[in-house]
Amino acid sequence: MRFRLIAGIAALALLVGYFGPIVVKLKEIPLIVVIVCGLALVVVDFWESLRERDG
Repeated sequence: MRFRLIAGIAALALLVGYFGPIVVKLKEIPLIVVIVCGLALVVVDFWESLRERDG
């Protein structure tokens, strides 16, 4: 459980670090909407993976 939490947080940080400069530099609304939706899906998937029992 602890490894999944640390790996998930690291993955989220890397994803935000990768897309952050792109959004800041380009400042295009459709791109921002797509990236925010994608990040929301990643966060929901991370949350669901933490909630499921270890098999």
